[in-house]
Amino acid sequence: MKKRTRLLLTSCAAAVTAFGLAGCGGDSASTYKTYYTSEPESLNYLVESNANSHSYTADGIDGLMETNRFGDFQGALAKDYSSSYDETTDTTTYTFHIKENVPWITHEGKQYVQTDGTPAVVKAQDFVTSAQYVLSAANGSATYYMYTMFIKGAKKYYYATAVVNSKKATDEDADTFAEKYGFENYAAAKAVVDADFSDTVGVKAVSDYELQYTVNGNTTYFHTALNYVPFYPSNADFVQNSGTAFGQSYDNLLYCGAYYISNYVTESEIILKANPSYYDADVVSIEKIKYTYVASASTDTARTLYEAGEIDGFNVNRKDAAGWEKYVTGPSIGKDADGNDLYQYSINNPANNNTYSAQGMSAYVYSNYWNFDRNNDGTTIEAEIAKGYSKHTAESYANTQKAIANTNFRLAYTYGYDCLQYIDTMYGTGYAYLTRGLMPQGLATIDGKDYTDYFVDVFKEKQGITYDHDQTKTYLYPNTSSDCKDLVLNAEKSKEYADKAYAELSAQGVTFPVRIELLGDTDPEYFALQEEVYGAANTYLTTSDGKQLFNFVVLETTSSDYSDRLYSYLAFDMLVGMGWGPDYADPNTYLNILCVNGDMTDFAGLYGSDLGEEILGTYTQMVEDANKLSGAARFKAMAEAEYYLIYEQGVVVPYMNPSSVNVYVSKVVPYSSMRGSVGLSQYKHKYTVKASHAISQSDFNSVREAFKSGNEAQLEASINAVANA
Repeated sequence: MKKRTRLLLTSCAAAVTAFGLAGCGGDSASTYKTYYTSEPESLNYLVESNANSHSYTADGIDGLMETNRFGDFQGALAKDYSSSYDETTDTTTYTFHIKENVPWITHEGKQYVQTDGTPAVVKAQDFVTSAQYVLSAANGSATYYMYTMFIKGAKKYYYATAVVNSKKATDEDADTFAEKYGFENYAAAKAVVDADFSDTVGVKAVSDYELQYTVNGNTTYFHTALNYVPFYPSNADFVQNSGTAFGQSYDNLLYCGAYYISNYVTESEIILKANPSYYDADVVSIEKIKYTYVASASTDTARTLYEAGEIDGFNVNRKDAAGWEKYVTGPSIGKDADGNDLYQYSINNPANNNTYSAQGMSAYVYSNYWNFDRNNDGTTIEAEIAKGYSKHTAESYANTQKAIANTNFRLAYTYGYDCLQYIDTMYGTGYAYLTRGLMPQGLATIDGKDYTDYFVDVFKEKQGITYDHDQTKTYLYPNTSSDCKDLVLNAEKSKEYADKAYAELSAQGVTFPVRIELLGDTDPEYFALQEEVYGAANTYLTTSDGKQLFNFVVLETTSSDYSDRLYSYLAFDMLVGMGWGPDYADPNTYLNILCVNGDMTDFAGLYGSDLGEEILGTYTQMVEDANKLSGAARFKAMAEAEYYLIYEQGVVVPYMNPSSVNVYVSKVVPYSSMRGSVGLSQYKHKYTVKASHAISQSDFNSVREAFKSGNEAQLEASINAVANA
């Protein structure tokens, strides 16, 4: 989904698994308790793209579509839909029939009464209201691109609002400004804004309960995008009455989902209660969800809370030695010939009866982003230095910026940095986490062939790989603890690029080694590990004659200043571990983020700038050209664009897709929650069932077998049997 997340080891985001959040507790199966360590930026779901915000609003507002326990798409607010492609206009019309009389409720659980005195219910017009809100540039939605990419007329309308919001007809350069956005003059842009919205943009309320989208192209996967926030409804009366306060607090939202936020005290607690008038109330078993704030987290925080009875589950952390011994290995039973401890139990056979091990999968792919312009956010390096967010001098910063702009400099890092060493040091998982493409396996297929297979074909051809297809794929997407091979890491190739970069940049007056500031983890233990890994990288990332190319410096951060450094100041030369998950079931959801003005270009310092056009223009054109194709040809062209961005331009370095066997201590019944990597269903607790006891390995195995049957009734029966045992 349009969910981006920065991988901090202290973040709860790292504990999200395919089985729901392992954490929560309480005195009964109807209360679910967990904890959180950072506040959402806001609760305005029409603006935010951060996963931290969606964790709460996903339960409160439903969209047209959602996924079920098997990850299959089903209607949420939509009763049904149909689609029809028109070759003459190259558009697809989607028509949705909406469930009738679904009430909008307040934070008090009462139905909202509109200004005209009528009780508010969800109608087709509410989806039009959201579209207009998201596409109004003044509102600053981070997800507006979902419309401009899919919906007919949306891009024109959005840029028209940008013109009108920034200029007035009386401004001397108003017409010139409008021309920059593709309009003949200011008046032409103003006319688009003033026209009836549904006459301009392909979002129309045909009747109270019939909604129509006109989508660009023969876009067969569009319905999978509707499980994400920009396509969620909003009540026009409430939005208008709230003004700029809309979504800024829990009491400035209306709810139509399974839960509503009944209380939110900053750095204290967030309370969700079951919606008493929810249309699917019979599938909701958790009546109350309580998030308790924890100021800082360490490797044993969740375990300590669980053992104190404050939450009712956690993922056992490998770096929590006491917890790992207690729940996984048991005490040492001796030493081997090399003096290493021997244990009776293991991750696949945990010592504690109240645990289970399972394959935890994530849709997030984490990458390292070069920051081409730290000042692109409107701040200056001098301001960063003054706040203590940088140790650069003005001269060293200019030196660094010149180096980052050099393609050979970036590619020396791409092919020379040992990502596996970083993964193994930080997480101890080796190849199980390593990935070398922008998206994970299993999201999108054409004629039974996964998109990642197309990327493997392109990589194999362009790199001259002699391994067969299957072996190459295993190396690019290992997902195994067995020894593999990192096909990207190539010291000889890295030094070739380093030699070129050294010669080219020296001629431009660049001095070496080049200072590269990284934004470190807020936890001191993991910060020290990052320093260790990147300190070592300084010594092996060199030219062929041993000249040091990089001087990586990990900047110490705290939980209180981290967000400011990341979002307000872009206070880094390289951002390590920024993750992205899918908005919809198509590779474009990953590739589009780094097109010109794509969602992640802000972290590369390229959003809205001429430099963004220069660096990303060719790649963007490749993606746009690919999207004009269909079927296998489209996937192949997209794979070529992805390869170009990563391995020919070195703009971004994907390295990790967390997928490994983990050990869980939890009262949440496995497979009871919604599944699916696309959209927000994974954050919902609509189907979640909590047992009165911790889940054992035999409990897990029985539910897993029922899940594998694919039979909904069989899975439901197994979940209930485990919960009530």
